[in-house]
Amino acid sequence: MLRPAPLTTLATLTTLALIALLAAGCKEAEPIVAPLSAQDLAIKSASAGSAATNQVVESGNAYIAAQITSNGTINAFAEAPTTRAAKVAGGTFLVTIEDVLGPDGKPILPNTTGQFHLTVDGGTVTSWPTAATFNGLHTVAVAFDVTSAPVTYTDPTSGLKSVIDSGTLTWTLASNYTQTAAQNWTLTQDTLSQIPVATPLTVSVTPTGKPAAVHTVSGSRKATTVIQRQKTASVNTLSWRRTVFGDAQNPVAADGSLYSDWLISASGHQVRWNRHADYTFTWDFTLVRSTRVNASDAVYLTYDALAPIGPFTPAQIATRWGVSRNDAAW
Repeated sequence: MLRPAPLTTLATLTTLALIALLAAGCKEAEPIVAPLSAQDLAIKSASAGSAATNQVVESGNAYIAAQITSNGTINAFAEAPTTRAAKVAGGTFLVTIEDVLGPDGKPILPNTTGQFHLTVDGGTVTSWPTAATFNGLHTVAVAFDVTSAPVTYTDPTSGLKSVIDSGTLTWTLASNYTQTAAQNWTLTQDTLSQIPVATPLTVSVTPTGKPAAVHTVSGSRKATTVIQRQKTASVNTLSWRRTVFGDAQNPVAADGSLYSDWLISASGHQVRWNRHADYTFTWDFTLVRSTRVNASDAVYLTYDALAPIGPFTPAQIATRWGVSRNDAAW
């Protein structure tokens, strides 16, 4: 026959249970982190694919600018040149992205590594009769070395890594170069980059600690860059003004500016990046410092067949999706 437990024992057990319950209730609550939606995840991942593509275009254009302004060196923005190159040499060149340097001697694309082969076609003519201006029209094609040194972009905010696996990228380059003295010159580059939908770039995007997802990139990106070197008794600067726009239809009919257009597809979804930007970067050799002034920078995003959302500034994109979109070469 079972005997009832003494009241003291019951009271003790009840007290212990109550203490355990209170202790559990007093634990610091775990933070509730809302998971990103499928749309947010696609936008975040697509940002790395589009950035990698733009980095190739920018490093290629910088390499060509160096051929024009630096007499064949790869530092397009150094205090040199004292002479100018006769023209952009035609042919195929191996470009190492880390070796394309800015005025401070550091890579202009610090978040990107790798190599690609750059084929430049076309010619350059001098103005007549003074030969003071060079005008060039070139077709530029890129072939990627995906085995020894693939082009790899790592987002400095999110840690997303994107590697260009295959595909081709071409753009047209119209240039105008005028030099009035050894270190007083202006170079204007008009570029239109195009990737057909039928032959897109293939980019592998890998989040930290997760498997890679294969993206395809197609579309177009149009940009104008004006690089100006000035050296006088009181001024010793190099500046470049970049305007990014495109052939795609503007998401906002009230604004007459066109927006660049990259379409990134992955995992059955599509994200379209539309951007218009106008900013100026100036390096002062005397003060050894740089400044950047944004006249405008706006991005619209389209997910699948939904209406475009935006405009977003690079800072707003970084806050909302945790990715860096303030790269000078994007």
